[in-house]
Amino acid sequence: MKLRGGYFVMAAALAAALSGPARAADGKLADVVLSNPAISLSFSASYIAEDLGLFKKNGLNVKTIEIPGVGSANAIISGSADFAQISSITLTRAAAKGQHMLAIAETSDKPIIQVSMRKELAEAAGFDPKASFAKRASVLRGRTIAVDTVMSCSWPSARGFRKTICTSPSCNRPT
Repeated sequence: MKLRGGYFVMAAALAAALSGPARAADGKLADVVLSNPAISLSFSASYIAEDLGLFKKNGLNVKTIEIPGVGSANAIISGSADFAQISSITLTRAAAKGQHMLAIAETSDKPIIQVSMRKELAEAAGFDPKASFAKRASVLRGRTIAVDTVMSCSWPSARGFRKTICTSPSCNRPT
């Protein structure tokens, strides 16, 4: 059965994997560091788990840190973080370089790219949420598109997205 978004899977997998031996012998919470590569809805599973108290219920005192892009994977490799919510692309890159990590769960089966625009700009451009992707994307023509981190997993997607909305070669300059 496929769960939409996979966020429940991520939270359940972390809780199940860590609940048993997480508590120290004296009953105190085990301190762990969770690294996220960006502040993003894509990583909301950990924020929800924290707000619902799931980590503490399972014996964990989680400190969440943000280390942009593949730095989150590097934090695991170096021992600066115990866990990270990283993409399968990042796992593949690490494996190709001989750094094998264990993936507990993947929260999505496709890349997630979020594009935000101020409401008044969208309205002025005639944005229609029911229109085709190309039509919705056209409201971004001539605008600057910012990404979380250059060379992150979202950077190539933003470059490809820009090619979808641009109609002239001068528009396709590097981000």
